[in-house]
Amino acid sequence: MWFFSRKKREMDDNKWSSLILSLKNSFQLVKSDMNLLTQKDFELEGKIENLSKRLNNIEKFIYSNATPIQETGEIEEEISIKSGFEDLTKITPAQQNLLIMLYKLLNESGREWVSMKNLTLEIHPKKEYKNIKSLISDYTNILSDLGLVRKTRKGRETYLTLTEKAKKSLKKVKKEITIRNRQTI
Repeated sequence: MWFFSRKKREMDDNKWSSLILSLKNSFQLVKSDMNLLTQKDFELEGKIENLSKRLNNIEKFIYSNATPIQETGEIEEEISIKSGFEDLTKITPAQQNLLIMLYKLLNESGREWVSMKNLTLEIHPKKEYKNIKSLISDYTNILSDLGLVRKTRKGRETYLTLTEKAKKSLKKVKKEITIRNRQTI
């Protein structure tokens, strides 16, 4: 019996020794990895500092050689709908801007229909379409109810176009704008 107990103790001691050795090696590897990461961190901080200095020098160079931008005297369109058309005066300024942007997109593209997504991205370029889709849809529904916009769906996309009534109204507004711009020049 004494022989078995002695062997068992030796086996336990061997297991503990190998476990201790394994842990020691693992911690040494972790320590060396941490030292390597710390060294890389210092190197990268140095590179970032160097790049920051270079960027500051470039900015100084640009600002010292820059010429001020002069205004060209162009007049930005200031669009407000104050015509005799009742339907255009009933809508909000946001809806007016949407209608005017639709008019511009249709004229620029030469197409008969513009997707609601493209219209939305033109009006709100910094916002995600999915976040304001319902708002634009509500606006276009109001414009559609007033007979200013026609909507159609093709697949998942909604397309918009202006009715003749809206085109006539906006042409008159455009004439008023060009006359106002000529008078201010």
